[in-house]
Amino acid sequence: MNGTNLVLATTSGGTATAASPGTADTVTWDGNSGGGMATIAIDMNCTTVTLNTGWSGAVTFSHSQTCSGTVTLTSGTLNTNGQTCSFSTFTANTGSATRSVVLGASTISCSGTGTSWSASSSTGLSVSAASSTIILTGAGCGLSTLGYTYGTIEITGTGGINLNGNSGTVTNFTYAPATAGINNQLLRYGTLTVTGVLTITGSVAPNRVLVATYQNVSHAITCNGSVVLSNCDLQDVAAAGTGWSSATLSGGIGDCLGNTGMSSILTTAQTNYYYAATNGNWSATGSWYLGTGGAGGAGRVPLPQDTAILDANSGNHTVTLDCPRAAGNLTATNYTGTSASSGGPQFFGNVALSPTAFFGGSQLELAGRSSQTFTSNGVTISTNLVMQGIGGTYSQQDNLVVAYPLIVPEGTWNANGHNVTAPEVEDGGSSIAHGIQMGSGTWTLNGTGSVWSITGSPVTITPSTSTIAITNTSSTAKTFAGAGQTYNNLQITPGGTGAVSITGANTFASLVCTGGSKTITMPSSTTTTITGKLNLVGAPSNLITLNASTPSTAATISAVASVLVDCNYLSLKDSTATGGATFYEGVNSSVVSNVSGWTANSYSAANQRWGV
Repeated sequence: MNGTNLVLATTSGGTATAASPGTADTVTWDGNSGGGMATIAIDMNCTTVTLNTGWSGAVTFSHSQTCSGTVTLTSGTLNTNGQTCSFSTFTANTGSATRSVVLGASTISCSGTGTSWSASSSTGLSVSAASSTIILTGAGCGLSTLGYTYGTIEITGTGGINLNGNSGTVTNFTYAPATAGINNQLLRYGTLTVTGVLTITGSVAPNRVLVATYQNVSHAITCNGSVVLSNCDLQDVAAAGTGWSSATLSGGIGDCLGNTGMSSILTTAQTNYYYAATNGNWSATGSWYLGTGGAGGAGRVPLPQDTAILDANSGNHTVTLDCPRAAGNLTATNYTGTSASSGGPQFFGNVALSPTAFFGGSQLELAGRSSQTFTSNGVTISTNLVMQGIGGTYSQQDNLVVAYPLIVPEGTWNANGHNVTAPEVEDGGSSIAHGIQMGSGTWTLNGTGSVWSITGSPVTITPSTSTIAITNTSSTAKTFAGAGQTYNNLQITPGGTGAVSITGANTFASLVCTGGSKTITMPSSTTTTITGKLNLVGAPSNLITLNASTPSTAATISAVASVLVDCNYLSLKDSTATGGATFYEGVNSSVVSNVSGWTANSYSAANQRWGV
């Protein structure tokens, strides 16, 4: 094909018998399409457009174009030639062939979800788009540009929006979701430079927008033109350039921590007291005051840097937390009402709950990044309790009872000498630095399945003198995934047919299960180290089964000579004992198979062991 002489076939290299494409058709240029230039003077209005491997020519639009699916540039040149185009998605990231996209002054609207504009390949791709306008309208849409220069980028899509990689240089950048919602947020994976106008526009609470970064790594937004911000919360934004110092601000600018260069941008923190005569929403502007009981004048719906106080004068009603970033500090110690929430509110400071309200929904997120305190005030946390404060530490001020998992993917949870009761403690497999300071209390794990699940890294477990008690005696299996960390005491309550499996090359000061039957499965081909006491004692007709995770492949228990090993009423299988201690299996125990290092003697005074 050459010039406007466009011939169409239904197969690659086939006879030119096809009609003009329609809404159900795909249009492809490939190695059998010849070279030269194809000028498209009609709206193809097709499903997909592909400049495929082997095509070395140029496709130029001289008419506006509509594509309900994906436009793919794998080879050759795509020149939109200043035309107005509507695609679902555009991608130029396939392969490494030489290819170019030339936009001119085109306005291109992409309605797709996911990464709806993707031109971030560093191999073989060139982009000429300095005068273009890219508009992304899809829910959960995304942009991947790898440092290329664009004229205007407008993002009006809703939900979570991703800017992947360094987003390059843009004359004008606008993020303004077309529909208000509590989940509207812009998540950045790299830097952004705006030479003209940077505009970020949210809606009033609870529908403010969030601009944050992936894994809380600070990335710069450089603007040397104008900055216009309204009803937005910022997190891990490094403000650079002259435009920030004279920004136009409205609706309050929230500080979700990690921001730099914003002393004149972030709204000054204040304390707001809640008061309502009936049940109401957290976002109700008329329910917040500068003093208790509706005194002191009008306050505001708390920003992420504010302190929210609910006290005895707040009203004995239900407050519904409809704001995803509810406040900085929460003080509700004397609140006598109740709370409700369908979402997962975040607090960015100290949290003191009410005895009658736990202020969570699908979860309760603690996002402070300094030395923070958490007071449950005797209320059971009837949702997931999640530590989201990267680099921060939350210290318990009293005993904690959680009806759902305690999750620590970021920062450090400090039990601070208090007890913890939860069905599960986990780290979510996080790759962000996190840790648990276990203190001197008892961690009661009363759930089933993965009751202790530490699978992420880097993680620091500080056992101190704590005790972990696995107490569930149902028929459902339990797993202690310790990730090769060191723990103090692990106690397993006997009873029930549900086995307790231990994974990882862990170290325990003591491992104890006494008084009845239990199956304890140790990790095959892995060494578990005991430094103080191994005390496994079943009962007549109710043996403790000690076996390995892979049949016929032994699990090793190592203990030095000073360790007290007192066991009886065991059924031993696939177990190797080593390290110098005398491993008393007990006279009432039985050996099934593949057992070494154990002795048939029982604990007794003569053996210089304690009695039971």
